[in-house]
Amino acid sequence: NLLPRVVLRGVVWVTIHEASDLQTKMIGTRDPYVKVSVGSQHEKTRALSDTTCPVFDQELCLMVNDPVNNSLEISVLQNDVAQGRHITDDAIGTFSMPLKQLISDRPDQKGRGGDFSGWVDLANARRGKIRISIKYEVLQDAIHKAKEFGGVTCGLGMGLPVAISHRPPTVYGVLQVLVMAGRGFVYSGKK
Repeated sequence: NLLPRVVLRGVVWVTIHEASDLQTKMIGTRDPYVKVSVGSQHEKTRALSDTTCPVFDQELCLMVNDPVNNSLEISVLQNDVAQGRHITDDAIGTFSMPLKQLISDRPDQKGRGGDFSGWVDLANARRGKIRISIKYEVLQDAIHKAKEFGGVTCGLGMGLPVAISHRPPTVYGVLQVLVMAGRGFVYSGKK
C-alpha cells in the first residue's frame, strides 16, 4: 500500500537553550528533557540528571506541512526510570506557539519565514521557564538556497535535493523518487 502523499511546506528549527526554576520533585531527582512536536512529528533532547536549571543547547528540526494551522508544542518532561525500567514521564510544563506567528506579513516578505528567540514561561506548571530560539523557513526558500550553493537536478524533471543551511542531528535525509514507467498497477480500481 502506498502511504498518503504529504506536501511539505517548510522547516522549523528549534534550539532548546536552557530551562530555569523548574519545580523540584517531592521524592527523587529532577531529570528533565524537552519534547518538541509539530503535527504528528516529535523530536526530543537528551535527559539531564538531577537539575532544575538544565542547559541543553540542542537544535531540533521538524518538517511542516501546514504552517497556517499547525502549532509548535514544547513539553518539558521528567525522565522517569524506576528500577531500570522506563515508566510514564511526568509533565513539568508546556509552551505552545501557532506557526502562523512566525510567518512574515511584511509586504516584501509576505508568507515567508520568520523567527523568535527568548525566555517563555511554562504553562501548566507552578513555576519554570525555558529559553528557546525558533526559526521557520519556507521549503521553497531552502530549495532556492540549494541552487545558490551548487544544487543540481538529474535532468529528468526531478526537483533539486533539499539543502538546508546545516544538517541537524535529527534529519538523516530526504528521499525523492521519480517513477519513469510502470505496468500492471491497480489505481482506484483501474489498471
